[in-house]
Amino acid sequence: SSSDPDLFKILAEVVQASSPALPRPERLIQNPLLLMGFILRCVYSEDQRCHAVDIFESVDKMYACIPKADATAQGADADLWVGFQREADELEKHLTCVELLQKHKIKLSLSFADLRRGCSNENLAVHCMWNLFRVLGTRYRPAVFWRGFQQELFYLHSHAFAAVPLSSVYDMYVRCLVEQEHFEVMSVVVENWTLTCGDM
Repeated sequence: SSSDPDLFKILAEVVQASSPALPRPERLIQNPLLLMGFILRCVYSEDQRCHAVDIFESVDKMYACIPKADATAQGADADLWVGFQREADELEKHLTCVELLQKHKIKLSLSFADLRRGCSNENLAVHCMWNLFRVLGTRYRPAVFWRGFQQELFYLHSHAFAAVPLSSVYDMYVRCLVEQEHFEVMSVVVENWTLTCGDM
């Protein structure tokens, strides 16, 4: 099934059995370019609907086997290689985003493809951001949490939900702080909002 996390455990085993750390004759997938394509297609396929949090460990193992950027690729393959390396960098950031969501027990029903889509699909990204603040706002959290969360929030915005206008992120953040009555933290956030986005 395209939504079965156990399938990703098998895919991760295939990738680990193709690791560049192994002698080339022992690898299941011997060509580094084919291995890169296989990993990225598995993770970002529109057909697979596994939630990113459910397959995080398997995808993290797959990411660890991605061939290094200095692996040789020539001719037409060189352009393909550059594109794959760009996607691999994106995957690293998405793995960090999933770690942040796990850290704060934010269970958004998003695949890795959705995390990528959240940087171009505003409706999806706005919906996700509202859900994120709804989960965080369900219980009181001390001011120290909200101060520390700001950097993580904008990392998530930059790499998973960039389609949300920055001013909208600040607006959601301030609303949540008002509901939690953290007015001191809110005043700093509003100041940053003004500096970053100009007049509100």
